[in-house]
Amino acid sequence: MSIFGGIDVGLHRSFPCVIDTERRELRFPDAACSIPGAVDWFELQGVAGVAVDSPSGLNRGRLAQHLPNNTDINTNRRVAEFRLGIGGCYGTPATMPEIGAHNGWMASGLDLYQQIGDRLTWVVDHGAGDGRLIETHPTYAFKALLGRNTRIVHDLIKYRPDPQLRLRPKGTPVGRRQRMDLLLLAFQEMGWDIHVPELSLRNGIDWIDATICALVACWKSTRPQEVLAIGDDEEGSIFLRFPQTPYDLPDAPALRPTPAEGPGGENAVLLRLGANGPGGMTQQDTIDLTLHALEEGECWVPVGSTTNFNLADNLGVVNGNLYLAFGDTLRLCVRCDQCLDLAEQEHPYPGDHENPWPVDSAPRWIRADNVLEVNIQDFSTRHAGQWQHGFANQRALLWGQVNGGPPANG
Repeated sequence: MSIFGGIDVGLHRSFPCVIDTERRELRFPDAACSIPGAVDWFELQGVAGVAVDSPSGLNRGRLAQHLPNNTDINTNRRVAEFRLGIGGCYGTPATMPEIGAHNGWMASGLDLYQQIGDRLTWVVDHGAGDGRLIETHPTYAFKALLGRNTRIVHDLIKYRPDPQLRLRPKGTPVGRRQRMDLLLLAFQEMGWDIHVPELSLRNGIDWIDATICALVACWKSTRPQEVLAIGDDEEGSIFLRFPQTPYDLPDAPALRPTPAEGPGGENAVLLRLGANGPGGMTQQDTIDLTLHALEEGECWVPVGSTTNFNLADNLGVVNGNLYLAFGDTLRLCVRCDQCLDLAEQEHPYPGDHENPWPVDSAPRWIRADNVLEVNIQDFSTRHAGQWQHGFANQRALLWGQVNGGPPANG
């Protein structure tokens, strides 16, 4: 077996490619394809396996068997998505999506699995190693090359690829450049001199995603000890490669910009959200969904506080640096580029994309352009006129200073 395919599935157009390990070639069709056209092209190429950027099956409710009762927010997705922190509108539904719906591309993906299976008499590998069709996720396939953290939630292992949050959103120039760099590193690892016109010319994000999918299909055959099937062997798994030695990616510009400071040295707004996140989500689910939504192209974070303050003006003073605190810990930094500050009314989700949150409206929405996790050691507030770690009082909104440690008293 020497030819492996990958495809980025879209609602109306899909983007296939193949990796030919014998000829050391990366090949693309002349243009994006329909689903039948992609199946025709794969058959013509003689593929031995294909990795697809789309769910391989519907949500069968398997996650509810692992989590406690009253987990409606958490179980509106498959086990695979829960284990990678994918949620909200990005979760796989229990019924077939309508073609015109926001997640209609999933219907196209399921159609692709069916057509390839019928044409080539293949089955989908849900994690048992018994099929040539596999599911992957391009963003997480790139992140997995940069390492991982794991933790156990109930009886499930959850994975955090790219634990240092080095990979930027794919909609940014930096993010696209990073993905190209990772592809070049992957081909160099294979011993290829991949300065081929295809990779330099086909640098649209859909073709980049298709290429990493093809690499995952190739790695499943050539480096099986490093490829994990994350999910559930009845409901479906997402295949990712975690190299024994993570790839080294040059650092991008800092996520956290040099902040402006208020008259008293404040350089951040600290907003306390209580013990949980929006809509009753757990702290970790709030973090996961925020990171994933931003990666998918847009992230408006709902802020449920009704405290009467001018959040937009305060954020302007500190260059948009908002830190969200859950209970007595500080868990998320949101670099804001816009704030809808509506003190006396609730406002529906203001974004152009589907609302990923379990709430339809909120008093305020914060649009993020960068997000990262932070620790409680990173911030200080004023206690009796002095900067110290921790919260000074129980107010929902606090001025703070974030610099990794308390500044000099003043």
